[in-house]
Amino acid sequence: MKLRVLKKSLRRIARDDNILIIATLDAASRSLFDLFIESFRVGERTDVLIRHLLVVATDQKALEHCRSSHMHCHLLGAEGNSSSAADNGHAMMRQLEFQQTLVQLGYSFIYTDLDVMWFRIPWHHLESGTYLGFATDFFKGDAKSLQNVPNGGLMYVKACKNNIELYKYWKLLCRLYPTADRQSILSKGLTNGVVPFNLRFQFLDTANFGGFCQPRGDPSKVCTVQANCCGSAEEKVRGLRSLIQDWKKYRSISMEQKEGGGFSWSSASRCGQ
Repeated sequence: MKLRVLKKSLRRIARDDNILIIATLDAASRSLFDLFIESFRVGERTDVLIRHLLVVATDQKALEHCRSSHMHCHLLGAEGNSSSAADNGHAMMRQLEFQQTLVQLGYSFIYTDLDVMWFRIPWHHLESGTYLGFATDFFKGDAKSLQNVPNGGLMYVKACKNNIELYKYWKLLCRLYPTADRQSILSKGLTNGVVPFNLRFQFLDTANFGGFCQPRGDPSKVCTVQANCCGSAEEKVRGLRSLIQDWKKYRSISMEQKEGGGFSWSSASRCGQ
């Protein structure tokens, strides 16, 4: 898929306000991907979000698996602008280049890992004027405080020149620290980039964008839940399967039961904790 074909696809996938959701799939993440797609289908009106979801496959096998259950699949690097990433041999660099391309083309997006379950539409939780929004494992109570550590598993990026410059910096950090993980790069880039890039950022409250690191909150407020603080992919899959079953149970009971405390998250949906 050349860049011009990608542009055509993005016009079809994005919302009217040029926002879309993107996720990355590799061959080893197929079980997580199936649960990820299921969460959109069992969530509260989240089935409409699937049409705005672009799944970026890292290899041909992942692309084939994506196409078996989803309509919008893209092979990373097929847009023809990843020569430097290929030379670098860094998977994270390739993803950052692709995301920078989206921003340069004028598209804002929410990046989501596959271990994030989507149960409600999240847009209204993003503050007006936010350039960057990050989930965090442990929310400190202040959405503007860098005491919160960004969790790269869920990230909102606004299409603006400030973020183009930030992506250039993130890619520089990838070259300087080739063994660093995604979260370390994002955290260092955010901490050092707030002032020079004039970033308006927001950390997302775990009451709405939670995970397994903290006890599950009020199910009436939950938008997404991530299988963070897990020891293995197998634990994530087990915990998320239980989480989806809990969610289905919550959706099935009456409003009176919900308000009367007739539902609680099971201990099984915690990565075996």
